[in-house]
Amino acid sequence: MDDAKAVPARKGASALRVMVCIRNLQSGAGGMERTAANLASYLASKGHILSIAYRENQKGSSLYHLADEIQHLPFDGKADSLVEVARRFSPDVIVYFYATSVEAPHIVALCQTNVPLVLHEGSNPGRVIGNNWAAPKGITEAQAELERSAMMASCTRLRFTLPQYRKSVPSTLQADSVAFPNAFPPADPVDISLRSQATRKIFLNIGGLKKVKNLIAAVRAFSLIADDLPDWDFHIFSAAPRANTIRPELEEFIDRKNLAGRVKIHDPTPLIGREYGRSHVHVISSKEEGLPNCVAEASRHGLPSIGFACCAGTNAMIIDDHNGLLVDCGTDEIQALAEAMRRAATDDTARNRWGATALQESAIYDPDRIFSQWEALIREAADDRVTPKERLLRRFGENGKWRQLRAVQRASLGASPWPVARTASATRPSGEAPPKVSIIVPLINKEASIAETLESIAACSYPKSSKEVVVVDDCLTDGSATIAGTICARNSWKLIRHDRNSGLSAARNTGLDAASGEFVHFWGAGDLYARDGLDTVICAMREDGADIGTGIAASSGQVLAQYTSSARDISAINFAGMPESLSTASTRSNIYRRKFLNEYGLRFEPDLYLQDSAFDLCAFPLAERIAMTSAVLGEYRRLENCESRQFDEEQFSSALRIEQLTYEHYTSYGIHGLDLRRQQHILEIVLPQFVSRSQRNYAKIDEKTDLSDLKFEFLAELQKRLPRLSQGLVSMTKSSMRLRLAYFAIREGYLAWLPSILAGKLPSSLRSDILAETPEEKNVVDSLIIGLSGEE
Repeated sequence: MDDAKAVPARKGASALRVMVCIRNLQSGAGGMERTAANLASYLASKGHILSIAYRENQKGSSLYHLADEIQHLPFDGKADSLVEVARRFSPDVIVYFYATSVEAPHIVALCQTNVPLVLHEGSNPGRVIGNNWAAPKGITEAQAELERSAMMASCTRLRFTLPQYRKSVPSTLQADSVAFPNAFPPADPVDISLRSQATRKIFLNIGGLKKVKNLIAAVRAFSLIADDLPDWDFHIFSAAPRANTIRPELEEFIDRKNLAGRVKIHDPTPLIGREYGRSHVHVISSKEEGLPNCVAEASRHGLPSIGFACCAGTNAMIIDDHNGLLVDCGTDEIQALAEAMRRAATDDTARNRWGATALQESAIYDPDRIFSQWEALIREAADDRVTPKERLLRRFGENGKWRQLRAVQRASLGASPWPVARTASATRPSGEAPPKVSIIVPLINKEASIAETLESIAACSYPKSSKEVVVVDDCLTDGSATIAGTICARNSWKLIRHDRNSGLSAARNTGLDAASGEFVHFWGAGDLYARDGLDTVICAMREDGADIGTGIAASSGQVLAQYTSSARDISAINFAGMPESLSTASTRSNIYRRKFLNEYGLRFEPDLYLQDSAFDLCAFPLAERIAMTSAVLGEYRRLENCESRQFDEEQFSSALRIEQLTYEHYTSYGIHGLDLRRQQHILEIVLPQFVSRSQRNYAKIDEKTDLSDLKFEFLAELQKRLPRLSQGLVSMTKSSMRLRLAYFAIREGYLAWLPSILAGKLPSSLRSDILAETPEEKNVVDSLIIGLSGEE
């Protein structure tokens, strides 16, 4: 299952090994679990080898019937655990029930095993996207819809309960989807006979004590007509546990209306058919249903249903005055529901006609008919065995949409890197020609150091025939270009001259456009290249198929402190799984696969200070695989005339542009799942020096700083951006307490406190409730205040 190649379909026997995945079997089970259990038992009866995986600590008795031969595969609720369960069972096909944000990481992880997966989304897509995805994750519905598409993109087949639900997915996924209802067996005649024996008539509600079921509306409607219908009761059968917030509300209402003997709340029963059989009208008050099983089960028992017309699933099954009644939603919906219930109770002829029609038309739910469609779908999926990458490219390769969907899978759904065939060992075999590497060196007035820099590149042990050096003269004003020209000519390196000075980003982009190597490395004109580090990183990237390889840097012979978290040898990772792979603000410590940069159109933003941060914040989330190494790539040198140590107005403006550019990039790719990492990088690496120097003369702020000398234009613009960095404000840990507290003060507009806070002095009027907007933030600010108090 871990092989990068597509696994061939099993030959010979027609029996398939099928693993059915559901949430649980032992508690809180509902209609989805019942459908899954029925399907598993049917397939087992047809000779297939079945297992059922569910999130429980241990095997237990099921609330629904399961054939004895079905293997139980409990797992701990984590994706890795479910993948291991699947590995041990070795299925031909996986059938997954539920398709919400909770299950999405499980589904994506299973798809990456190369086992065909049929995904069943049994609810209304609008409800899934809004209630089951956007709301619990705190994201927009557009973001939720994108994540849902990314989850489904690697599934082999999709199954919906209504044809119109197929339209909720991209057209390329519609082609691999089907729609048919769930299966329900005919009612036991003995159960139906109970209706004629009943001494009282019953309105029945089947579902759960959940807010979404809107049960209070049905009980309120019954309370309006109860006195007029003394021989009618209301029975509720709930699949929810007794301890929940809805039950007390219902019980209080029932007691207040003196309906305790007539409105009865029952626990789940395995003999639910008897309850349908002894009842007379089924009432479903939910407004958010995919295809409500209870309506189908009621119809199988000759029971008419009453429901709200605004519910997509309900109005697909109930035809008004045909097999039940539909009630318009709106301000008077409770009264309208009550009148519909009254009509059903008092018009025996109509009620019997609706029930007879429902029973006759319920043949569409015949198990043999439905399960044969399921079996055909599963066999079709079993024959469609390709790798998840091939499937994604087949569906979305033409328009390039696959890149965005794959980025979302990594960023938001926990996707691990795609398996790759190993192409080399960690150490290049003797005599093997290494891949070409383009080393790009922009010249920016480095006359004092350029010769030593270029000679160190020439001395690098990487074979000369595989080392392409591209030097870019950005229309310099010193003698760097002359020195570089001599060295380039001697080594047959490329030297490209700009017509005018365009800046470091433009020079790097020119070099990248001229490069022909499989890999590229951007190097500084003032730094010394390591002799052996390049070969180590390239070997690791080739072995791992990585898009980015990281190394470390030294200064004065010592590894720089910011590299301590990334100085390790780890392969087969991505940015979402290992965010410390991006630990610095310099591209010099990274080597990039040129094809990767070109496919995603990654280039350096012109006229941008700290352009490395912007570049890597955009590149790292898009990399399928990253290879981290502890190889030293070079020696960074801080020169007295180093431009990066000089501050000016454009650099302050650039710091704000980086936040905007990266925000737009993450939004365009839908990688909001990694925005916390972006925020932390901006707050901890890009902004600190600007906040600490945000006064007119760019000196560091201290307690002597005059408030009138603060750069209010910069701070005001920063204040506008800090609200969308709030998640990072709470979670950042690398920066000093002073800086973190300063961010909160700037965001809330308390600039007068800035000099004191940055000097480690707490203003007497500072309180956490002033700077914090949430309880979580208050806890953070409180801890910062306590910490700074200890420093004073």
